[in-house]
Amino acid sequence: MKKLLCALLALFILSFCGCALHPGAPDGESEDEYANAAVTVADRDGKPLGVIERYGLCTVTDSGIFYPANVPGSRGVTKEFRLFDPASGEDRLLGTVENVYYEASYARVEFDGTLYTLVVSGDPMDGEPDPLLLLAFDLEKGGVSGHTVSENGFPYVSMTENSGRLLIMNHDQTDILTDRLIEFDPVASAFTERLAFTLDKELHGESVRGVYAEDGRIYLLRLRFEGEGSVRALLDTYDGAYQKLSELDITDLLVQNADDPSNELMQAVDRFTVTWGRILYYENFSVTRCLADIVTGERLPGVVTDGLFAGSQGSGRQIWFDTFATLEKEGKNSIYSLMVNGTLFTENFTGSDPRYYITSGSVSPNGSLILEACYVNPDDNADALPVMIYFVPA
Repeated sequence: MKKLLCALLALFILSFCGCALHPGAPDGESEDEYANAAVTVADRDGKPLGVIERYGLCTVTDSGIFYPANVPGSRGVTKEFRLFDPASGEDRLLGTVENVYYEASYARVEFDGTLYTLVVSGDPMDGEPDPLLLLAFDLEKGGVSGHTVSENGFPYVSMTENSGRLLIMNHDQTDILTDRLIEFDPVASAFTERLAFTLDKELHGESVRGVYAEDGRIYLLRLRFEGEGSVRALLDTYDGAYQKLSELDITDLLVQNADDPSNELMQAVDRFTVTWGRILYYENFSVTRCLADIVTGERLPGVVTDGLFAGSQGSGRQIWFDTFATLEKEGKNSIYSLMVNGTLFTENFTGSDPRYYITSGSVSPNGSLILEACYVNPDDNADALPVMIYFVPA
């Protein structure tokens, strides 16, 4: 079934920035391709708090900044997962994991003092089944445990927390592509399949792009295919017992300005949330972003909806920020947060130099914030060192 896998890899465009497949360095390729990069962590005013050497996306937790690093000589497939404490400057190892060919870092979830992430253990391009593993890192005591979600894993997944349990969406690579919604109970260390959707080789059927849970409701972003070139996006709402309450066609809302709507809908999705039962945020690995009120059927007004922007990762509240803002207007990095009344609150962030622009952000459950920023050379618009991570405590 790896022929279907390879076709879907092309379909989903899985070479996302910061989340690309890293199947180890081929013979003759330099190990330098997998060298860790030194990054300065600073407070909001630019005062250094420490330096970390990482390879991959950082996520802020209630306990500090979680990040991966390659073990030298491993060709990028043995990872250290570490935690940096901005308050003390301590940088400690949580655990080392072998055979990590891909981490879905955009889907990390934190709750009850544990950081959960999903990895593919095995080369996705070698023609063999690849296990999808759930890794659980103890942020307080250290240590890591692993659990096999599926023996037929796929590099694109989705994960959320619901009432102390994890909900994981996996594209199971079988004769008919089956998207399974799997519940994980951390106490019992047990998996239970809750829902399944199938899509055949002729692109007839259904496929899931995201799962999110809040306030006792479970939301699925589901695509309905009726052959090549015919696809609709549906928002399904379930109760805590997985009984379907409603479905809403949101196709036009998501891709109202897209040049190729069907292609945009089929992309992998790295951020999908439904806040207060009505505020939808959708971000795919291509160019489509949508922040909208599903009750009124309208996108939220404001600067954040007018250009290319991105949403934060992490398990805390969401923020949004302009991408490449300083390429057009030096010194302006706008950060947007959602107020209870559904309007956007805007704050400008300049960092320690007005030529830094925000490339990613993360918010922890207790409200701590990190903003990663790159320095832009205004003469040629090329990124230049150093990269900064600004930490703003709760």
